[in-house]
Amino acid sequence: RNTTTKRDSNKGRLVCQCGPCCRKRTKLETQLPKEKIKWFARVFVLIALWAFFFLLVYWAVTMETEYEEWDPYGILELDKSATTAEIRKQYRTLSKLYHPDKEGGDQELFMKIAKAYEALTDEESRENWEKYGNPDGPRAATFGIALPSWIVDKQNSIWVLGAYVLVFIVGLPIVVGTWWYRSVKFGSTNILIDTTRLYMYLLSRSKTMPIKRLVMILATAKELSNDQLAGVKDRPSDDVHLNVLVKQLPNVKVDTREQPFCRTYVAKARLLLHAYLEHIEIQDPGLLKDQDALVKYSHHLINEMINCLTQISGLARMSQQRKGTRRISEPSLDMFENVMRLNQMLVQSLWIPLQPLLQLPHINYDILRFFINKKKRVASIEDLSAMTNEERRRMLRTLSDEEYQDLIVYFNGFPHVEMTVNTEVADDDDTSVISAGSLVTIRVHLKRIGLLEYHKLSLNKILSLGEEEDGDIPPLLIDEEEMEDEKELELETSVPDKLQKNPEVSKSSNTRNNKKRKKGKGGGGGGKQQVNKKKKGGKQAVPVRETVKENTHKEDDDKEEDEDEEDSEPIDDEEREWKELQKSVKKEKESNNASTKSHPVHSPFFPADKQELWWLYAADRRLNRMVIPPERVAGLQTEKEIRLRFLAPDRIGLHKFTVILMSDSYINLLIQQELKIQVHAKKEVSGKEQWADLEKEEEEDDMIEESVTESEEESDED
Repeated sequence: RNTTTKRDSNKGRLVCQCGPCCRKRTKLETQLPKEKIKWFARVFVLIALWAFFFLLVYWAVTMETEYEEWDPYGILELDKSATTAEIRKQYRTLSKLYHPDKEGGDQELFMKIAKAYEALTDEESRENWEKYGNPDGPRAATFGIALPSWIVDKQNSIWVLGAYVLVFIVGLPIVVGTWWYRSVKFGSTNILIDTTRLYMYLLSRSKTMPIKRLVMILATAKELSNDQLAGVKDRPSDDVHLNVLVKQLPNVKVDTREQPFCRTYVAKARLLLHAYLEHIEIQDPGLLKDQDALVKYSHHLINEMINCLTQISGLARMSQQRKGTRRISEPSLDMFENVMRLNQMLVQSLWIPLQPLLQLPHINYDILRFFINKKKRVASIEDLSAMTNEERRRMLRTLSDEEYQDLIVYFNGFPHVEMTVNTEVADDDDTSVISAGSLVTIRVHLKRIGLLEYHKLSLNKILSLGEEEDGDIPPLLIDEEEMEDEKELELETSVPDKLQKNPEVSKSSNTRNNKKRKKGKGGGGGGKQQVNKKKKGGKQAVPVRETVKENTHKEDDDKEEDEDEEDSEPIDDEEREWKELQKSVKKEKESNNASTKSHPVHSPFFPADKQELWWLYAADRRLNRMVIPPERVAGLQTEKEIRLRFLAPDRIGLHKFTVILMSDSYINLLIQQELKIQVHAKKEVSGKEQWADLEKEEEEDDMIEESVTESEEESDED
């Protein structure tokens, strides 16, 4: 295989060259021309309509209005120097010629001649004509709409009326009714309301469910029926090919009588999902298209299942507080996480009980036995990436050099996320004190880097390790951006002279680095969970290069802060709180408006390109209970800050929660951090204190108004 194909020509990055990835790229490239044609057709129609609109505007602006001045001399065919006798003589001649009672007469022209004669002979009419241009005197201003002549023509009145009836009386109600009939079926998440009701009923029947049962519920969506909203079609030849799948999937029982699982479209969707997860090839191209459409649309259905679980959880808590209402069982934490794991399974086309290391390219069951030996046990992707290149290559000796390069490229794109959690109460005077029933805000700061970058490894060095002896490195494997990253990494890791003089700093940094490398824990997925724990001081452990970077710029930052403090005037607490609130609102708006583009996911069997997405939530592991429902996190390219809000418990004391960040694409990629909250009793405020505070505020307002008026008076005197 030629290594020059390792770079994606469209995106300029190194990509995996395993068989499934190559087949997926070829398939997507064949679909790309059709999508381009549709896109160009839509753009062409839009441009044509806008061009027609601008043409109409240009025609309306440049159109010259023809205005004819009313001239009685011109009507009588006389010069303006004609005498009264000549006017009378000409009037008699023309009136005899165009009288309507005579043959060849013209009534309209006769009326004009009479009006022109009156304007020239009658003194009042002549005065009106000279003043207002009309013998009848001033007229009221009239406005109208300029229409083409063929529309107002009497001969075309029937056709115009028919077109009016067809467009406004028949067509417009049909278009509006069709739009309303279709839109009323969907909810706020663009999922059919019937599907949401069905999910609410099925998911509320138990506190927890296995993943196999959740696959059955997922297949009951109304979008998968004959309405073809999800792209799944019903064909006469489906029965023959589906019977073959029934024999190949003996564990999937489709002959159940339970509603709605006994319906035909539900059985078809279940068989296609199980065939996708178990890598059973489908020979029929029609069923293969249905399977791709089903897997792509399942992402929206799983989001709706999570929304339904959130609503059921809220209804269950309300039913517990109200007496006399029917109790609803609250979904457990395992129920939520199983639904989220189902999305991971569909992206990676793997069952959860299987080894998560099977997500890696070129790794199969024959190679998995090398990961377990007497010296070392590799149980996760993080463990495998933390090994030295020599150990890893020795363990994967059955892989070829090209296959091993694909594995390293996978490590380079695999995410490692560092999570920092802080709490605050915005409404109280002391934001650090949490009282019972108060609104608590959890500020979660996420930082995403690649797995190789976390272990301070260079992709180019690993890929070109076997060719350093010859001195020939393939030009493809040299990436300019990665070379810049290497230079920045070398500058950051090189300790400055000021830090070298202080042996304690360098020693502590090296010891922390060695401990990290020995433990090999962190943001990997696959079997192990990444846990970020705080130290005693409440601060998170910082990598070496970050510590060096902070120390090198510490003095400059301190100088700038001191200068700002000297120049700035003292700020009271209210102004400081107001500025902090403005900053927080600005950050929240920026995070909401951030781009949803993140990093591509290695998903060779998923029928579309996939971007990294995450679920962020808080839970109580001890009670197996969801505290804050999952929130979607998109656009995590490097760093992002998210805020979660919930009501503090009513019970006074220490409460332990867990803030969890789960990937929607990689199996068992979970980052969690413990959060301890000390809940205090509510601060009771008496009525006298409230009135005293109001009086104090009124006095301050009066003082401000007096100072403003005094300053205005002084300025007026000056």
